[in-house]
Amino acid sequence: KEKRERYFKASLQVVYAVFKGNASSQILGNLIYTYTRRNPRRIRFISFIKRLLDWHFVTITGFGSKVTGVRTEIKGRFNAKSRTKKQILSVGRIRINEGASPVDYRQLVAITKFGSLGIKVWVCPKM
Repeated sequence: KEKRERYFKASLQVVYAVFKGNASSQILGNLIYTYTRRNPRRIRFISFIKRLLDWHFVTITGFGSKVTGVRTEIKGRFNAKSRTKKQILSVGRIRINEGASPVDYRQLVAITKFGSLGIKVWVCPKM
């Protein structure tokens, strides 16, 4: 129970800081990397992060959010399955194709006992 509370508090603080403009995609990527690398319940943690991103986007958007969108892709072998899966967590608008829009991007690789997980995070700040 104590371990679960620890990742809950850390996740809440990091996601709040990202939407307020105080944290970058590197910090969010490192959070996902840390808790998916050794956690046997990776899918549960990823769905928790998705709910947390959705909730923060809805509640903070009207109260001075400095981010227009956040996108995270996690791809790899989850829980000893023979095929790879891709989990996409996206809220708001991400303008990846436009050259003029600033996008904060981070890519990480988490090595697990079943293989590797590729983690990509995009954060699009307001201009």
